[in-house]
Amino acid sequence: MRLRAPLAGAWLALLLAGCSVEISSPQLAATATIAATIASPPAALPTILQPGNPVALLTPTPRPTTAQGAIATPRSGLPTPLPLPGSAAGAWAALQLRGQALLSNGSHGVFSIDLASGAKTTLFTPPENSHLTAALRAPDGTQMVLCYAPPPADGKVQRGFTGLYLLPAAGGAEPLALVDNAAGQEAYFMPVWSPDGKYLYYSHVVADAAFQNNVERMQFPDGAAEVLVQNAYRPALSADGTQLAYLGVDAESFALGVFIAAADGSAARQLVPPEAFYTLDEIFFAADGSAVYVSTVGDYTPQPLSWLDRLLGVGIAGAHSVPSDWWRADVRTGALQRITDVQGIGLHGSPLGASGRILFRSHQGLFTAQADGSALQHLLALEALGSLQWFP
Repeated sequence: MRLRAPLAGAWLALLLAGCSVEISSPQLAATATIAATIASPPAALPTILQPGNPVALLTPTPRPTTAQGAIATPRSGLPTPLPLPGSAAGAWAALQLRGQALLSNGSHGVFSIDLASGAKTTLFTPPENSHLTAALRAPDGTQMVLCYAPPPADGKVQRGFTGLYLLPAAGGAEPLALVDNAAGQEAYFMPVWSPDGKYLYYSHVVADAAFQNNVERMQFPDGAAEVLVQNAYRPALSADGTQLAYLGVDAESFALGVFIAAADGSAARQLVPPEAFYTLDEIFFAADGSAVYVSTVGDYTPQPLSWLDRLLGVGIAGAHSVPSDWWRADVRTGALQRITDVQGIGLHGSPLGASGRILFRSHQGLFTAQADGSALQHLLALEALGSLQWFP
């Protein structure tokens, strides 16, 4: 993405602020008649979008807004959170979930959820005036990497330009800088470990005149940074480490598309074209690598740019608060299928091991569903937006 200076710094600040947003409004009310399970995605959803011309098969419906840029209203009829496994109802226990969910939760810190018992363990509470957007556990289980900006010296304003910091997996220590943002107007975010733990992938944005945004990787723990893809961000790796997915940015229109490449960024090909959706946000691979899950705004029409916006070179950036949903893109054919109707803000997801389920979060809380979006279950309410990772 290339934004005209001096707009680049402002856009980066908006993007980083959107990575960790406190949820101050009450939890969405659920009607008493809503069952705890949605057996399948709503019948009104488009079933399959074949590659070639996906836009022709979409039927966008503008959402009402009270003013330009107003946030569209999320869907309210979601299943209510399930009772914890130890309760009398036992609905959560019946799911027989396994493993842990690691979540960053803004100023509320980093914590893990035992998916079998529902037990919550706090691992890190960030100090006042710091900024935390993500936490990812290393494959060997000894440590985690944080996207973190410590409190500025002398009480200065926290600008939110995050670096990469290391923390023991059990917490109980201060984060140690792995890659800081010494240049000031840059940020490191959206990290991903290679399955063998030898590499750390991440997005790197430099808000200079050219506004560089790249997918990079470094050999852990002290290798030099290697630029894999320019004009791209949000890397995702398949479970076997052979496939890299990322969001590529069209330098002229600022539209986002999904691309698949080898682990080193070579042999890239387009999976989801930029014109398919208004914008794309989050991506992750299915457990078997056969599909990529994409959170996207598929039924929202943005306000057109004014003549002044166009004159100043303003583009539609991907940082937004518009409700999104999950789509599933077949890695081989590129066919797209919408699998949810949750209209959530800040979606992040992960395959739930080899269980055939997925795990995801939004402003509404923590959810699990089958790989095709059926049997949706609302597990927990959450206090803020942030990252999500499943591990055994």
